[in-house]
Amino acid sequence: MNTPAAEQLARVGVVIATWEDADHTLACLDSLLGLAGAGESFTLQTVVCDDASSEAAFDALRTGIEARAGDVELVRTPERTGYAACINLGYGVLRANEPDYVWVLNNDVRLDRGALLALLAAARNEPAVQIWGSSVVAGTRGLNLECAGGCRYSALTTRNTPLHAGQPLTMLEKLEPEPLDYVYGAAMFFPADVFESLGGLCEDYFLYFEEQDCVKRLPLPARLGWCRHSLVYHAGGASTGGGEQARSRMQQYYENLSTLRFTRRYYPHLLPVVFAARLMLKPVLFALRGEWQLYSPFAQALLDFLRGKPAGPYS
Repeated sequence: MNTPAAEQLARVGVVIATWEDADHTLACLDSLLGLAGAGESFTLQTVVCDDASSEAAFDALRTGIEARAGDVELVRTPERTGYAACINLGYGVLRANEPDYVWVLNNDVRLDRGALLALLAAARNEPAVQIWGSSVVAGTRGLNLECAGGCRYSALTTRNTPLHAGQPLTMLEKLEPEPLDYVYGAAMFFPADVFESLGGLCEDYFLYFEEQDCVKRLPLPARLGWCRHSLVYHAGGASTGGGEQARSRMQQYYENLSTLRFTRRYYPHLLPVVFAARLMLKPVLFALRGEWQLYSPFAQALLDFLRGKPAGPYS
């Protein structure tokens, strides 16, 4: 695995996907462009990929980027392509400059000033690690962990368990590392040759499960790491765009559709159980919570899965 020597400036390529959300994206860029160590320990090239936002949202994003100093390039898809396709398009722009590392970020994160320096130190100390996760903090001004690097995943229950979720940052030094099934998608740090070997993120999901799929395609045994001192503050949910109700419906649709696609691909023997459990239990949960508005996107996801409909925008 090729990594730069400690005395060399690491070339770090950053890819951020965004849709209908100029405000969060520009705030993310501000934190990125304010990182400690720029020009001394690393160089940054950043590509923001807009997934066919409205003209108003795109113009606000373009104007904001033009007003900021830094090597930031904005690209735009001609139509909605999904999260993974956006990231892959952005990486295609970075690729010509042969970065040493690729940092995939949600547009709704804010970075601690030392976040990248910590990742670079960890990657140089443990070059066998294929994907690094940060200490992701719940909320842009949060005091508690959303997860320590990543999550565990149960293929039978389809439950994701963020490691050390809810622990206060004051306990950060005392937390024990635990095995990760995947690195949390809000901030994934790859040696560039690993990202290249994967061929980028899998575009079959449109939204959700891209990070789980990455791990399944790594050579075994997959080596995932938690960089304790890389702090990333996560607003949460904003990367899906739209209002709260629209986000909830969209999340319901893609969470169900992507779960079933992932299960069929990697755990086909569990697919009948997973499908039946969702079919029977989800409506009960909607009723108990008074969330019947979510039944339509849920049912549409199951139907689209059975029909084999390609990933695309939910409407």
